[in-house]
Amino acid sequence: MQRAHILVGPYLFGAREDLTPVRLRADDINQDGRADGVVNIKNEELVYINDGQTLRLITDQERQQLLAQP
Repeated sequence: MQRAHILVGPYLFGAREDLTPVRLRADDINQDGRADGVVNIKNEELVYINDGQTLRLITDQERQQLLAQP
């Protein structure tokens, strides 16, 4: 059975921000065989790591490890 999962993201404020496009794509960012979530909002990218149980925001340490990979 699949369940819904709420992803907490940035708070968008201001006039008509409810119309701001939010794009979600599935991509194996850390190459562990599980699809991670990448959310794009206003030229900002949020990465949610799939740890096998849930999606969680990527940590600074994980981001640095990914940036160091060739």
